[in-house]
Amino acid sequence: MKVAVIGGSIAGLEAGIRLGDSCDVTIFEEHEEIGLPLRCAEGWIIHHDIRPYIKGREIERLRFRRLKMDKTDKNLEVRDEVVFETDGRVLAVDRPRMEQKMAWIARRKGARILTGRRVKIRDLSGYDLIIDASGHPSQWEREFGGRDGRRWRKGGIALEAITDYECEDICIDVLPGLDGYLWVFPKARGGANIGVGYYARKPCGLKDLLKTYLAWLEAEAGAEIKVEGLTAGLLGVKFNRPFVRYYNSTPVCLIGDAAGLVDPFFGEGMTKAVLSARILAEKIKEGRIEDYEREYLKTMRMHYAFSWLMTGVKLLSPWLLFKILKLAKNLVIPKK
Repeated sequence: MKVAVIGGSIAGLEAGIRLGDSCDVTIFEEHEEIGLPLRCAEGWIIHHDIRPYIKGREIERLRFRRLKMDKTDKNLEVRDEVVFETDGRVLAVDRPRMEQKMAWIARRKGARILTGRRVKIRDLSGYDLIIDASGHPSQWEREFGGRDGRRWRKGGIALEAITDYECEDICIDVLPGLDGYLWVFPKARGGANIGVGYYARKPCGLKDLLKTYLAWLEAEAGAEIKVEGLTAGLLGVKFNRPFVRYYNSTPVCLIGDAAGLVDPFFGEGMTKAVLSARILAEKIKEGRIEDYEREYLKTMRMHYAFSWLMTGVKLLSPWLLFKILKLAKNLVIPKK
């Protein structure tokens, strides 16, 4: 079978790894270098024992904080906090290095990777199957629009600073009125990714909010935070169904962000990208690609149900969200 993969990031590379030894696979990556530019906080939540291809930095604690912003001077303060022990299930990974390792494995398996090649589904008529791993919005939506007639399904938007800020814990900070959250993610090799994102319900000034957040973190740390670079990206939040479509008679299968698999509560999508690619590859080998969507949703149903529930509560009332988080913590870790 001749397979074209649009996108040489985690989802597309995983598809190449899983199919390279059984299919004629070509991965088309629009950027000149695998792994760059970086548009990710680099947090990895382990699902179904799926671990990164390189050793990650184990993050011991996950801090949820409810912030309040003074309307006059724009200062932030912590109103509530809940801390969870991660039990080794949350890692910080060096994503560019991991993707380069994945590309090496995919090539060893037999997949071809063509960088600096932006392709369209319309131009891939010589292939038996197309895998859309192009991120959000998907290549399908860029060419043909969404199922509901819009140009593409709305997801999320994020702005992130790559900094020298040193910290041990992941911080997810909730701010009333923000349809999203702010975050601090330690990097695998020191420093931290600090960002703000929202889910396109109510636009906000990302640059100004990130500037305010960085200034507050500086004041809390008592030291200047050096910003080494800024990056922005779109997040594939909300399922982009169906996951399997047809251009003429050629199946086009969406995986990772292209399928809208990013966790709406934590914003994590790397393990979902890997899992979706693995399930699709399994169904391709079985000759049952029509079962791919159902199998993925069956596998991750409870995770997404919890994530969407918590996202809805956060939008309704951050105060209520923290009451639920405290209750959940007490149920998992009883007080002594």
